[in-house]
Amino acid sequence: MSFIDDLGESVANMAKDVGEKARELSGTAKIHANIKAEEVRIQDLYYKLGKKYYEVYQNAPDTGVADIVDRIKAANEKIKEYREDLANAKESTPDVVVTDAPKEDDIVVEASEPSDTSESSETSEKVTEE
Repeated sequence: MSFIDDLGESVANMAKDVGEKARELSGTAKIHANIKAEEVRIQDLYYKLGKKYYEVYQNAPDTGVADIVDRIKAANEKIKEYREDLANAKESTPDVVVTDAPKEDDIVVEASEPSDTSESSETSEKVTEE
């Protein structure tokens, strides 16, 4: 065999190996994605289970989770207080009314060509009031 034939065979073998490796990686990537999807599904189910447990047993929790239930109750109370603070802030703050806002007819927009060729992809606009 000549050098060219050997080189051609080596390149063909290398391409074949690269293709096989790509298929393997693609297969393992799919497996990793499937694992992650199931882990996300489990986290969602844990959340639903915990929420359901809390709804059912919040007034008489098992001693092993009583601390967590108490922390959830405290967080819910803080949320209630924050919402009350927000409502009070909205009531005590007057609405801002803009009386001298320009009308559409008052604003003129002119487009100009950029002077520098390096900035040719950007459009500069001037806003002036009449």
